[in-house]
Amino acid sequence: MTLKEDVSMKRISLFVAMSGLVVGSVYAQPNQLNAQFFHQPYLLNPALAGMDQGWSFFLGYAHQLNEVQDAGHTQALTAAYRSGKTALAIAASQDRQGLIAQTRLMGTYAYHLPLDGDRQHLHFGLSLGMHRAQIDESDIRGQTGDPVVGAFNEQRNAMDGGAGVAYTDAHWTIQVAMPALSGKLNGERGDLPGTSTFMAGAGYRFNAGGAADCLTVEPRVYYRTLSGMPAVVDAGISLGLKNKFTLDGVYHSSDRFTGGISTTFTSQLSAVLLYSNGINGINFSGERLELGLKYALGGRSSGRLNF
Repeated sequence: MTLKEDVSMKRISLFVAMSGLVVGSVYAQPNQLNAQFFHQPYLLNPALAGMDQGWSFFLGYAHQLNEVQDAGHTQALTAAYRSGKTALAIAASQDRQGLIAQTRLMGTYAYHLPLDGDRQHLHFGLSLGMHRAQIDESDIRGQTGDPVVGAFNEQRNAMDGGAGVAYTDAHWTIQVAMPALSGKLNGERGDLPGTSTFMAGAGYRFNAGGAADCLTVEPRVYYRTLSGMPAVVDAGISLGLKNKFTLDGVYHSSDRFTGGISTTFTSQLSAVLLYSNGINGINFSGERLELGLKYALGGRSSGRLNF
């Protein structure tokens, strides 16, 4: 091994050793998909899984635009099936920052209780699954087989879960959730830093001209607590036109801004494109571009491009 490789491996060993305590400084900033605020709230609240009757799918991918080696990326895939008031869903996601990849797999049961025909609903959701943090040794430059890396990768999968409730009608969306229950299920192992441990949100949809399928304006605000980090407030607005097109913007109190557009191609297929600016001085929190695709076999029974 060369001197350069030896120094590199020592740095990796030190980094992984610290990761065993705080699961790595690369997780100091949360990297969830920002589609969770307007377009796929199931990623943030299990109560909003299966908002459409029949099968529905979502695929999201975000990648950092800064020219940093091993720049992070986040991806998620959800599938839900709803019949009547009951929905079953599954969500798989991976967030990779540097050498460490965090994988999460959840199964969800959601119940959608009508209060006034189809105008008002209470939603309840419960998720259970696992998460795992692992280093990809193939990306290590130098001698592989470092014992610290091996010990880190040999950690068992951690149980995970989530729970939430929500109220929706033609205008209001009010929700409270605990998106990640890993800390309560695993005791001292706790949550990974940057994990959303509590969320409360509210939004109101205005119909310009009184027609729900014309111009709509929907402000929303979220309050989120994150393990190992200060709480974050997300305030955003979505402007919609005939349920065919939206222009979205969200300001995060972590000094980030997310903006983008969404459009429907058919009654079943829609897409969202989002851009987030970086945080000054943090290499692993650079500019991000995010793409999401939604497909509902039965069409959008909720009648809304965003939920």
